[in-house]
Amino acid sequence: MEAINRHDVSLANAFREGMGIPMPRVASPIVSVRGIPDAEQRLDGQGLRASVRGDGVRLAFHLYNNQEDVQKVLRALGPRRAW
Repeated sequence: MEAINRHDVSLANAFREGMGIPMPRVASPIVSVRGIPDAEQRLDGQGLRASVRGDGVRLAFHLYNNQEDVQKVLRALGPRRAW
């Protein structure tokens, strides 16, 4: 169970780092980002699924995800400064 959590959190942290999002005080595999225009369309265009509400995106990394998935999300959403 610890190994799975480490895996999940490491993916979430790689996403945070790629987006320039500060690390949380408590490690979590869940990342919420607001202010991304057209987030749902951007993710769909890469075949990715996430919970999208308005301009907010909630990503939950888990065992079936890998670094390639993180890179796909980063490519889809682009750098934070681009929005």
